[in-house]
Amino acid sequence: MFSKEKPWSVSTNTVWRGMLTLAVGSGTGRLIAICAIPLLTRIYTPSDYGVLAVFASFVNILVPAFTLRYEIALPLPRQDGLAINILLLCSAIMCAFGIIATVALFLFSESLLPLLAADELLPFWWIIVPGAMGVATYEMLGLWATRRRAYKVIARTQLTQSLVGESLKILLGLLSIKPLGLIAGQVATQSGGIGYYLSSFVEDLRNLSRRLSVKRILFVAGYYKDFPIYRFPSQLLLVFSVQAPLLFCASSYGSNATGHLGLAIMSLGLPISLLGRSMSRAFYAEIAALGRNRLEEIRAISLSVQKRMFVIGAPAVAILFSLGPDIFRVAFGKDWYDAGLYSSYLSVFLLFQLTSAPLVQVFNIFETQRAFFLINLARLLGLIVLFFLTSLLEIGIRHFVMAYSAYMTLYYLFVSFLVFRYLSPSRA
Repeated sequence: MFSKEKPWSVSTNTVWRGMLTLAVGSGTGRLIAICAIPLLTRIYTPSDYGVLAVFASFVNILVPAFTLRYEIALPLPRQDGLAINILLLCSAIMCAFGIIATVALFLFSESLLPLLAADELLPFWWIIVPGAMGVATYEMLGLWATRRRAYKVIARTQLTQSLVGESLKILLGLLSIKPLGLIAGQVATQSGGIGYYLSSFVEDLRNLSRRLSVKRILFVAGYYKDFPIYRFPSQLLLVFSVQAPLLFCASSYGSNATGHLGLAIMSLGLPISLLGRSMSRAFYAEIAALGRNRLEEIRAISLSVQKRMFVIGAPAVAILFSLGPDIFRVAFGKDWYDAGLYSSYLSVFLLFQLTSAPLVQVFNIFETQRAFFLINLARLLGLIVLFFLTSLLEIGIRHFVMAYSAYMTLYYLFVSFLVFRYLSPSRA
């Protein structure tokens, strides 16, 4: 598979071919979402987007608990019989936690949501758990597709998600079903494509169902125990860290400011996730196929990926940093100038997120889930200090966003340093 002169060249090209396939579907889907934003910002208010931001935060925080992150192990086993048991294990955990969360919200939503500064979600508590279960199911099937290197299938589901989700937001918004239209569209955007995944792999899953057994489920649960022990809490810390700025903004600055910040993060996240997630999936699939013993090749691929991602992202970030407020005012309307200002501040750290995010998949290959936990714990502790100082010094929203962007830039530089230190030749 690898030549003597460049042992990593074929795998590097394979990664980029996989990324390109994903980028076509994901890119088209993201383009649909980007084109819909100017219309949506003229249908919905910043306060509506504030409710959406808080809803998305709750869903994203719940998702890791619904599988305990066992689904991340799906591409790892050499035998499909073990992988199918991981898939069933994840499904069982999701159903159990879904029932528990639904009962908890049914009984305690009126006291729990206000306690978490999410009063706006009280009328919509019933959609939080289905939304989280939809995202968890999509992630499980997406990683099964990653295992199969079915990049075209993944790309098609990403296109379907955006088309259905954005259409639903527009339709319900025009019918004045606000902000439920944004919430329903968000659920469709994150979980749409499940049916296509099932239809694509139904024969595959049916053939492998004969290998399902309680003994094998218990085996994989024990063998990959580091995922719930370390990866689950670390993923929970990661997701909470990502959503914490919006939750902090909602409690400190109100739903209007949260709407502006939420739109800025969402608008930047669309193109960033186009490349970042596509690369991350393809990168993970290829280095998982290489295995942990080919350290030199994994390091070479990692370095190539980071360099190329920086070259791709830097020009767009430079433009956004310079012209963000004007771009947002023209594209989304004069009411969204502040969102453009926040986007210019955030663009700096998002560049370094783009270049480092795929690389953390290295820790999956070497099953060093403890590293995930420690990295994300450090991130959260830093954010807690930032939030505390912001409240103590009564810093305004603009200076808070600037401080947050500076902190996250340093964090992602630190993550890249740790990955390459782990892949250093001395470990070979």
